[in-house]
Amino acid sequence: MERRLEEDVLAVAGVKYVMVLIGINDILTGNATSAGLIAAHERVAGVLNGAGLVTIGGLMLPCARHRKWTAEKEAVRKEVNDWVKKSGVYHHVVDFEKAVWKEGSEPMIIKEEWSEDGLHPNDEGYKAMAKAVDVVKFFK
Repeated sequence: MERRLEEDVLAVAGVKYVMVLIGINDILTGNATSAGLIAAHERVAGVLNGAGLVTIGGLMLPCARHRKWTAEKEAVRKEVNDWVKKSGVYHHVVDFEKAVWKEGSEPMIIKEEWSEDGLHPNDEGYKAMAKAVDVVKFFK
């Protein structure tokens, strides 16, 4: 991950702001733990904050409709999202979870019309995510 930060962010001239949205694929495809993902967030935020960049943490999207999703995976996703919201390691947090959530669903799912596979947003889902980013607040 540190190599990607170096190549994709730190080596790019003029970067001032970085949005960090990590973890969902790690949870879905492996046995990622809350502790492991939180440690990854701490490392990433530490590198980016140490470079003087404004960091914005994004909450992972709900994906209980995905065919590989389990209650255990949902518990990890929720725990990490809660930590991102409360930890203070990022300058700002964007609630992408709330932006695409089908209100009232439990476990949380993306609105059906915004995702064909229950994980990846379509164009309308991405528009909803974009609306969650308060550009006036973050990019002043």
